[in-house]
Amino acid sequence: NLFVVTILGSLVSLQQAPASQALSHDIIKSTEDWVRSEMESSGNDASHDWNHVTRVRSLALKIANAEGLDSGAKHIVELSALLHDVKDYKYSGSDVAGPEAARAFLAAQGVTEEVVTKVVDVVSRVSYKKELALLSSQSSTAGMGATGVTSPPTPFQPSEISKELACVQDADRLDAIGAIGIARCFTFGGAPGR
Repeated sequence: NLFVVTILGSLVSLQQAPASQALSHDIIKSTEDWVRSEMESSGNDASHDWNHVTRVRSLALKIANAEGLDSGAKHIVELSALLHDVKDYKYSGSDVAGPEAARAFLAAQGVTEEVVTKVVDVVSRVSYKKELALLSSQSSTAGMGATGVTSPPTPFQPSEISKELACVQDADRLDAIGAIGIARCFTFGGAPGR
């Protein structure tokens, strides 16, 4: 009987996996379509366009694979990378518009609250601007330590950063260096109104 139960349990697992993978694929596909549409309609210049999003996504997934993240974490990495620049502060003027848009979109897609919360956390913290603000606030409150030496401000501590956030944040920053990064700087700086 135990053998039959084990075999039946394995069959049920095998039957459920493709449905879950298909659902995941559908959510990724609808996210791609929505992000592409948002990028085109929001006035983002070529420094933060669909091509940037696809490069960040590709790099983030490569990092996630190298770090050995499981499929659930990689799903969060992929969704976060796709959504990381939607309604970004540089274009919307709002620190919360992007995370709120990501939350609303994912909830409308029927994504679980656990996944939505993790993706929104990544989207809300991936920005270099947020880390600079943290460094700035720390330097204004930093004082002399017990040794009489001023301790320098530090960015987010490793314990405060999920692996999913680290993958997307590193991928976004890697896309900001080298030839592509230089081209993106000129594009952003030379956009109308700047």
